Amino acid sequence: MASSLSQVISFVKKIWRSEGDSAQGIAGYCLRMGRSFQLPQSADEDRLIGFKELKRALSRFGESSSGITEFGTSKRALIVADKRSNDVAKSYIEFSCNKLLGVSFARDQMKANGVSLSSKIQFLFWGMAIGVRCLMSSKSRVNRALLIRETVTLFAILKELQQREISHVFNFVPYEIDSNMMSCLLMQNGIEVTLIPSSGPLGTWNKRMVADNIVFSSPYHKEELVKFEKTILYKNILSWGPERAYEYISKYLLESQVKNDKTIGFYSHGSWLRSFLNHTSTEMDLHYAEECALKDLSTFMKKYPAFKLTIFLHPRERKSEFLERSKQFYAEYFEGNDWEFADFSTPSSYQFDRVDIGISTFSTIIYERLYCAKKMILGNHGIEGFPMQRSTLSNISFNNFSQLESLILEASNQSDNEFFTKHNIGDYRHPDLRK
Repeated sequence: MASSLSQVISFVKKIWRSEGDSAQGIAGYCLRMGRSFQLPQSADEDRLIGFKELKRALSRFGESSSGITEFGTSKRALIVADKRSNDVAKSYIEFSCNKLLGVSFARDQMKANGVSLSSKIQFLFWGMAIGVRCLMSSKSRVNRALLIRETVTLFAILKELQQREISHVFNFVPYEIDSNMMSCLLMQNGIEVTLIPSSGPLGTWNKRMVADNIVFSSPYHKEELVKFEKTILYKNILSWGPERAYEYISKYLLESQVKNDKTIGFYSHGSWLRSFLNHTSTEMDLHYAEECALKDLSTFMKKYPAFKLTIFLHPRERKSEFLERSKQFYAEYFEGNDWEFADFSTPSSYQFDRVDIGISTFSTIIYERLYCAKKMILGNHGIEGFPMQRSTLSNISFNNFSQLESLILEASNQSDNEFFTKHNIGDYRHPDLRK
């Protein structure tokens, strides 16, 4: 049972060096080559980032941890990025698998307690060595620096799991570059691990996963599994609905189907704002994709004035400090057309019935709307590999005006059921909405 800080340091070093298609090789690749949300992109140019991470890590050696939330006596635990995710994650898991959780651990709020002086000294010298490497070389600078933080996180969580005799962990942050390393260590210590990726494509952040169980919340995930079969290692695949669908699905199960003819909804991913705020990017140029989709949609609205457009802002765009800027952004595309914003105070998922046809580029709202048996069209201008060729989602995708025009005009003359049947996407719907 690897529970001392010294043993965890040794394990992290081993994983960092591991290569190949084994579980540890996949975990090692993610540590070295993955992109993390834990540091801004500017950290790539910060030669002192290793020493800064060491300073932050040393402050996490303490007796009490603010990252622990108690739920009950169950021997099942939840791992989240931040305590603010607790309620959503807990409700989603308990609803989907009908199992209660006993405790939650917020990764970077965990404290490392009960560490011997000799282990602290070993950690200090190891961290300083990493700091020097980051100072001297830019190669893998951020990933190497994060080893310091990840080691403290891994040790703190493992120690709590062992003390509480936890038997099963649900990891709600599988996209982080150390999540597969955590899976390897926990499974090695006899703890069952379930990874819960978002409804978005696995190819973005989760094409490499190691766990006992992996949750798929979209049929598209099963199609991706064929492509990533060598880098996704698991024993069981669990099929759940989209993350928050349990909150609103009853609305669409109970309501009578009312068709709002010639109405289109654009569901924003907020890519222009993410770019403006310099958030972590992916290989996909989502800003460009969304910009092209808006241009095509603007052209369509001018050509077919009988259609009405509703813009559903991303939650970040609705924040008070960005709302006016967001309004101006969309006005530049649709001024003079018949359009409006959706209610800012109501989540988009509760307004699916407001429009007949939905359009988006790379948002989880795609899967949520399809799950509720509502028409959806995807813009994928310049998005390499999504959707995959000949996949089900490729049937409802466009990357030029002509394709968008054809999809909208055809969909506007179809019932929801005809749309799903025509495009072979019936399995995306909630089981009770499949006709």
